[in-house]
Order: sequence, then C-alpha cells, then structure tokens
Amino acid sequence: MSFVTRPFELRSNKMRDAFGYVASAVATIAIVLPPASFALVSFVRKYPVDMSFTLDNIGRSLNLNVGDYWLNSIFHRGGGLGVGHRARVFRGLHHGSHGW
Repeated sequence: MSFVTRPFELRSNKMRDAFGYVASAVATIAIVLPPASFALVSFVRKYPVDMSFTLDNIGRSLNLNVGDYWLNSIFHRGGGLGVGHRARVFRGLHHGSHGW
C-alpha cells in the first residue's frame, strides 16, 4: 500500500453524466421549490383568490411585533451560532452567576 497519489482518467460515459445532471436538477428543484412558494405566498394579497402583488403582509407582521421575535431568535439564541450562549456566559448569566 502506497500513499503516493497516482493520476487517473475518468472515462467518458454520456449515460452516467446525463443521469447525474438530471438527478442534480431534480434535487435542486425539490430543495428550491418549497421556499420559493412560501416567498410567493408572502407577497400576494389573498392566496389563491387575489394573486396581486402587495407588501401589506410584511407591514401586518411588523405590526404584530414579529420583528421582536426575529431579533430574539438571532440575539438571544444566537441564531444557531452560539452567539447568545457566549454572551450569557460572558455576562455571568449561564449556570447562575459563575461567569463561565
């Protein structure tokens, strides 16, 4: 067994390449389609009755203080990055007032 790399050539196989492209396209569409449909529904007046563009839903959500929940999810919980946890540890709020 050797740790020296040896060059190799990938043989041309059009059927394999076509299957890979189709599988990649299907996976991409399956991943992108749900968020795209939610984004579309967010900017229509009343789905599916009135599909005209509006920003009223954004204003309505801000009037319901959704921005506070969004900020809370970023700063309090750290948005999955552990920022909030590190801030609480630094201020001594985690595990009582030990400061660790």
